[in-house]
Amino acid sequence: NDVCQRAGLTAGQVDTTACVDTLRGYAITRQSSARANVEPLLKAFFIDSREQDGKVQFIQRAAQTSSFTVSFDELSASESATDTPDALPLARTDITTLPRSVTVSFMDQDADYQTGTQAAMRQTVANINEQSDELPMAITASRAATVADVLLFDAWSQANRRTASLSRRYAAVSPGDVGTFEYPQGTFTAKRVQRVN
Repeated sequence: NDVCQRAGLTAGQVDTTACVDTLRGYAITRQSSARANVEPLLKAFFIDSREQDGKVQFIQRAAQTSSFTVSFDELSASESATDTPDALPLARTDITTLPRSVTVSFMDQDADYQTGTQAAMRQTVANINEQSDELPMAITASRAATVADVLLFDAWSQANRRTASLSRRYAAVSPGDVGTFEYPQGTFTAKRVQRVN
């Protein structure tokens, strides 16, 4: 909230009510944008940000539950009866661009705030890419290890993305929302909305 207000937003334009974690310390060591200052916090505490009802809203992923259901017949909504796209088309990322490992550096609150590192690695891939993330904040080593695991998991789980074309009935759906999609027919799976056009 403080970073957003320093960027020019008022307290009424920022909603952080869903963020309940306690942070022992956070360092801003160089001049940078508000977004650059907030992003490490989003990574460390698994928070998504979005614009909602005229506010910048921060939501915790773990607290999100399915808020809508899309049946198989509702997928691929189109303006024309003759224009029927694939129900849930898949876009694949080139897996050679994905990281084999993720290393997180942080201030270890249990070691006099000295810089510590934690890493996560996939053992069954031939990729050589390594991802490094700096978390300029005081957290525990176990927390940093969890962050590394989640960042690596997210990179691979989001490699394959699906696109749904829905009717105006779902106009209120926002990025960060979780919905249940029937796909393939008869199978219901919870999915997180990444972007709305």
